[in-house]
Amino acid sequence: MIPGIPVKDGSSMPRAVRTVLQALSYGGIEVDASRKLADIKKMDPMSIFYKTLDAEVYNGDYKVPIRLFFPTEEAMENGAASGRKPPVILFFHGGGWTTGGINLYTQACAHMAVRLQRRVISVEYRLAPEYRFPTAVEDCYEVARQLFAGELPISG
Repeated sequence: MIPGIPVKDGSSMPRAVRTVLQALSYGGIEVDASRKLADIKKMDPMSIFYKTLDAEVYNGDYKVPIRLFFPTEEAMENGAASGRKPPVILFFHGGGWTTGGINLYTQACAHMAVRLQRRVISVEYRLAPEYRFPTAVEDCYEVARQLFAGELPISG
């Protein structure tokens, strides 16, 4: 209880503090509804021009979806067949381990691939609250481990 602030409903926390905490924790908003709102960027008309390849990486029994972005059509067709190892950017999307995903960051990753002339690997890690911490981190770690160990067919 904060001195000088009366608590009318008998709880130990002032109503104003509870209201602020509820607002900051997305009180009253369904997890699925907030994710759908955040995924509005999925409607990207330019996506038909992106050079991408979807794949999966095993983390135990779970298949972690990944999307590879190529800077050019030639880079996409040649890939590792050229014998060179082109640089790769490993991208873990934002969202505090609870929102976001490959589709939300497709445009950003595609532009990054083109502008930097690098392949970009985006990871669709599992989200909280359905999957408790550290599940998302473990998904990301396993993709990174396989990439750096050369175990991914796209490692080049």
